[in-house]
Amino acid sequence: MRYIKAWKRGKSQQLEIALDNKRNILVKMWAYLLLALVPFAAADRGCKNCIDKVEFDPDITRNVSELISSKGYPVEDHVTQTKDGFILSMQRIPNGRKAPGNYKGKKTVVFLQHGLLSASSDFVLNFPEESLGFILADSGYDVWMGNTRGNTYSRKHTRLNPNTDEFWDYRLGYEKKGGKPNGLFKFLAKILGIRDFLPNDKIMKWLSEYLCEWYEKIICENVMFLFFGRDYQELNATRIGVYGGHTPAGSSVKSIVHFAQMIEADFAKFDYGKKGNIARYGQATPPVYDISKITTPVALLSGLNDNLADPKDVEIVAKKLKTLVSNYVVPLDAFNHIDFILAIDGKKLVHNEVERLLLKYVSREF
Repeated sequence: MRYIKAWKRGKSQQLEIALDNKRNILVKMWAYLLLALVPFAAADRGCKNCIDKVEFDPDITRNVSELISSKGYPVEDHVTQTKDGFILSMQRIPNGRKAPGNYKGKKTVVFLQHGLLSASSDFVLNFPEESLGFILADSGYDVWMGNTRGNTYSRKHTRLNPNTDEFWDYRLGYEKKGGKPNGLFKFLAKILGIRDFLPNDKIMKWLSEYLCEWYEKIICENVMFLFFGRDYQELNATRIGVYGGHTPAGSSVKSIVHFAQMIEADFAKFDYGKKGNIARYGQATPPVYDISKITTPVALLSGLNDNLADPKDVEIVAKKLKTLVSNYVVPLDAFNHIDFILAIDGKKLVHNEVERLLLKYVSREF
């Protein structure tokens, strides 16, 4: 226990400084995942059968549909199939708790899509007054929430099995064209022993229940703050176990490698090496995504304390977008990456702005 206490007092800050560089994001993930196991090597706290006596939040083990229905909302489960055979799960909240909703205008579909290593549960993890999915449903919108291939709710394929390399041979923004997995992916799968990265499996659920919910919440807090930015003000610490029970939701190792490549170099397609790039793209380097060609109206919402989308990155994107209609910065200095979906004051700081933008631009033609 002396080691644990020392870690709490000083080591957290030292590790945060040592791993601060974004280029070490993969190292961060694994290092802190291992640190999360430290308490179990500590001495017994002197309470026998404590775990049996603890009452856990049922939201930890509920799936996304159960999270929605447990809060009094209607929910529908749907699936869609990609061109390359992946079967993706979607959830729909057709109306709010007071059907057909409080919003009296035309019923409008809103599609919410999560980011890397997440799932549709992102939009319903908190209580109705704090979660965007619930807020939009209560405002009269027809809310749909998607899931990317390989996450908790999208691990099916028309012909591939999740236990094969072929299933996980996809990157960000990539539709698999067929063929065998590339050499880099096969190397990673062989050396690391994994194809999927940080899946929300039984181990993660167990850690959420017995580590984040009861045993050492401070460790889970520091893992979150390391990745996303430190903000105690907006974090509901009583639901850390719930957050850990649903996030991370997994992705392919190849997607994580692609993400790391974009941090290291350009916002571009997957880098297969010179020969691989020439074979696939017809050039030595991967093509850069040209966001200036986007024709859809885009609104940016950003936080000043976001470790994964910092103000400099947001500024670069804003300058390149030709259809930018709004560049909103959350008026709270400590607002971090995860606050966009978990903040206690999310409605006041973010979701009201989302609704304002929807009402202003949803029916406007460009």
